[in-house]
Amino acid sequence: MSERPRFFIVVPVLNEAGNLPRLSHSLSALNHEFSEQFDLRVILVDDGSTDNTSGLAKQAAAESGFALEILRHETNLGPGKAFQTAFIHLSSILKENDLVMTIEGDNTSRLELVKQMFHRLDEGYDTIFASPYMYGGQIVNTSAFRVFLSAVANLFVKESLGLHGLLTVSSFFRL
Repeated sequence: MSERPRFFIVVPVLNEAGNLPRLSHSLSALNHEFSEQFDLRVILVDDGSTDNTSGLAKQAAAESGFALEILRHETNLGPGKAFQTAFIHLSSILKENDLVMTIEGDNTSRLELVKQMFHRLDEGYDTIFASPYMYGGQIVNTSAFRVFLSAVANLFVKESLGLHGLLTVSSFFRL
């Protein structure tokens, strides 16, 4: 019998203790939904949190039943370095049929879209970007002010770089 592919979910976090209950619930639901297809493993990159995010994440994972590995930066280095840390770690352990998803640590990604993202893989796409600004997309679990800031930042970056045809340049929600 062949072993199930692994489904790694990379989550960069910085002081997300308050969001961990919702995030843990979402990850537990994904683990349950896809447990027959995949061996789900969460890679949490704690980017210098000072609010015990890592300790609370370990406790939440133990209570929720999903596999968790924590990679930690002693000081905040930013999301780019957090992703770099995770991808360097994964580069030596990924197998051909494994999948990697990145999501927001504040649980603003609509994780119910994961099934649709898997359909896109079945259609032959190698990488799927989930934009909150596309049809069916949405930013959840956050304030209107943060949604406004995201929209303004995306507009500024796209205009500054002359990017056309992209709906977002800042979403971490990717498969």
